[in-house]
Order: sequence, then C-alpha cells, then structure tokens
Amino acid sequence: MHRVSRFALAAGPIFAALMLAGTAASADGTPDDMAAEQSAGQWTAAFSSQAQYYSWESTRGYPAAGTTTDADGSQLSIPVALQLTDRATDALTLEFMLRSGYLRSSQSTGGVTSTTSGFTDTSVGITASYSGLDGFQPFLSLNTNLPTGNEKSAGGPSNTDPDVVAVATTGEGFNGGVSTGANIPLTETLIASVGGGYTYRGSYDTTALGNLDPGDTYTLNLGIGYQGESSTTQAQLAFTGETETELNGAPYYQSGGSVAATLGTSYSWNDAIASRANIAFSHYEKNRVAPSGLPYLVDEAFNSNSNVFQIDIDTIYSGEVFSIGPTVGFLHRDHNAWSSDEIQFVPAKTRWSVGLTGQYALTETLVLSAAASRIWVNQNESPDKTALGPGSGIPEIKTDAWLATVGASWQF
Repeated sequence: MHRVSRFALAAGPIFAALMLAGTAASADGTPDDMAAEQSAGQWTAAFSSQAQYYSWESTRGYPAAGTTTDADGSQLSIPVALQLTDRATDALTLEFMLRSGYLRSSQSTGGVTSTTSGFTDTSVGITASYSGLDGFQPFLSLNTNLPTGNEKSAGGPSNTDPDVVAVATTGEGFNGGVSTGANIPLTETLIASVGGGYTYRGSYDTTALGNLDPGDTYTLNLGIGYQGESSTTQAQLAFTGETETELNGAPYYQSGGSVAATLGTSYSWNDAIASRANIAFSHYEKNRVAPSGLPYLVDEAFNSNSNVFQIDIDTIYSGEVFSIGPTVGFLHRDHNAWSSDEIQFVPAKTRWSVGLTGQYALTETLVLSAAASRIWVNQNESPDKTALGPGSGIPEIKTDAWLATVGASWQF
C-alpha cells in the first residue's frame, strides 16, 4: 500500500485549484471566487467546519490478515479550516490557510474493542498568485504540517480501512514544502497550467514500528481547463516521485514513482439544474524494498501497488437559498502483480456509494450543509499462501457503511 503524507493531502487540492482555475482555493479545496470580488487592500475571511460520522459492519476486521471474525466500528471526524484572503494589489492575491481537527475511531473485533481519539495534525499554508502579466499568471505556495496530533488509544490502535472512512491516521511528523507554477491563458475559454513542488517529510515515532523517517516527495503537474457557456472541463496529469524511507535509521522502503490523471466536467441543464462528474486514475511503479541480510534497497520482484480508478457524479437542483441532489460514487482498486498464492498479493476491491447532499443559506455569509450516504465495499477472496499452508487464505470481505455529514461555512 502506498502511503501519502497529510501535507500532500492538504496541498494537493490547493495546487490543482490554482492551476486549473487560476484562483485561490477555499477551505474545502474547491475554487473560490471570494478574492475576485475584493478590491485592492481588502481582507476577507472564511471559516468552515463539518462533522462526519461513519458507522460500518464488516465480515472481517481491518487489517484482514490479523482477524478471523466479524467487525463493526465507527469514526467521528470534525475538521476545521480558516482562510484569510488579501488583495494586496489589483494583481497580487495572498491567501493564508489553517486546517486542523478532531478524530475518534473505534473498531470491535471478536469481542475486543480498540479506540483512538485526539486532535489531528495542523497544516498551515500561504499562497501568492499574480495576474498582472499578459498571458502568464504565476503562483507560489508554501505549506507546513505541524505534528499536533494527540493520539490516545484504549486496547491498542484503532485500525480503519481508508476505503471506508475519510481519515485513516491522526497525523505524522513535521512536513514542509514549496510548490510553484503558472497558469497560461491560451484563449478566452481555454487555460493551460504547469507547476512543480517539493515536500520535506520529517521523522516521527510510531507505536508498532519505532521511528519512521518517510521519504520526501517531488511532483510535476500539467493541466488544461475549458469554460464554455454551459459547461466546464478540467484535466490534469501529476507525476510524483519519492526518496528513500528509513526505519530506526536503516533503509526501509521507497515508494515507486506514480502518475495520476484527473478529469472533471460539469454541465448546466438550465438555470436551476447542473450535473458534475469527476474521474481519477492512478498508477504506481514498483517499490524498492529491504531484502533480508542486505543494508540497501532493491526493486521488488513484482509490483505490489494497485491501479485505482474512481468516479463521482452528482446532479444538483439549486433554488434561491438552497440546493439539493443525489450523489453516486464508484472506486475500483485492482489486484496487484504478485501471484495470488504469495503473501504480498493484494486482491481487487470495489466501493460503491449512493447519497443525498444539500445546502441552505441562512444569510448571505452563513451556509449550512448536510449529506448522507450508503457505502458498500467488497474485497475479493485471497487464496491460501504457499509459505503459510492451508487455511492461510482470506475469504471475500464485505463491508456495509453509513456516512452522515453536517457542516457550516461563514464568510466575514
């Protein structure tokens, strides 16, 4: 499984929004036109928070290799974000972003319950974008991850499936990174973008392994966006590499280079109804691993990473002060390249979700939101392993989950 830092998760949506929309990103990672409405020298602020509650039942606990009985669990996640935007001049926009939150996860398997609760890490970022050059709109973003996660466990760590819940870990060490690039208007309706970034990831102590020093990451992004009278389309390619990860001062592994492609499109059927679709695909090359008895890393024999395809679709009806509509999501993670009778084999997995989402504007600056989804996750059978003998296989795993979300955003 490929591990992604919390900083990368925080910075990625901002980076994509800047490249494809040519504007700052809001607290939830979507393009925000707040800056466009400001006059030079004016500050605006926006605060947002939401409570997400997951509840699930599964035919096996997570991770599946360590359990043999049914499991159930829950997760409460309350992220918060504060965004400050300053139009320093008519051409220069500065955005400050602060994110943190609270997390509580619990899983019961075979009569044993494990619970984890505490604050998550805090990410702080600043982004500057300049629009005063003809045909060239550069931006620069600096971001840090502060290790404020305060994990408290009862009965051991709470293991949560990242394909079921939104947050699988409470945090990691200090991370810091820089990304830069430019938007290049090609026509009045077509814009291209290019950018790159580097993230330093600091070491931190883990409960099970010891001191982990994750590899730094570097990324190249290419994008293009089109906006017509009733439709918009945005496409992006991201190439990511990672340096060597160390465990207790020794080489541990190095994630393979990856390519991720995303396509987002929207269409307005009329003044009240609009549909959106977001499609993503990611592929990782072979990892480098530490073989027994050798002090250095080598390429693994077969690729242990899986390709991932995901699509999310919604259709929203918008009235004067409210919006509401259905959502559908699908994710497919294919089996990796190892033989099914090897320990390293990871079977294919699918995730379906169907839900309803809505917003209501109490005032011009205060918006309430709510959503509910039903989630089904199926992981294919993994046969017996040659090295472990009969009975070592894992049967098909089915997980049923519910997600309920309530939130609010306030612009002031």
